[in-house]
Amino acid sequence: MTFSTEVSQLFAEDDAVKIRKVLYDIGITDPTEVEKQLLIQGKGPNKSYVRVLVPQTAQIIPNPNITVTSKLFYQEISYSIETKPQEKTVSIFEYDLPNPSCQPYTYHFYKQP
Repeated sequence: MTFSTEVSQLFAEDDAVKIRKVLYDIGITDPTEVEKQLLIQGKGPNKSYVRVLVPQTAQIIPNPNITVTSKLFYQEISYSIETKPQEKTVSIFEYDLPNPSCQPYTYHFYKQP
């Protein structure tokens, strides 16, 4: 099985112009504070942390970009992604899931806000 994550950072210069106008309109004119707000709104790199839980029996294909932690009933695969503005980052890892009885699987995908 393959699990992939794709992150796009689509902050454009037009977005910066709009944010600067809003900040000016509400009285934020200090250049340091304006730059800080632009970074928060997406001008800087987008940093994401991904955590995937797989069954304890999963056989994870070694990958230097992931960390695998074994828990009581599952394994936790985690990794960080950093995407620069106007770029896209794709991260992939693979694992095998033994199913000797050929029973169908149920998958659940949850995303934190």
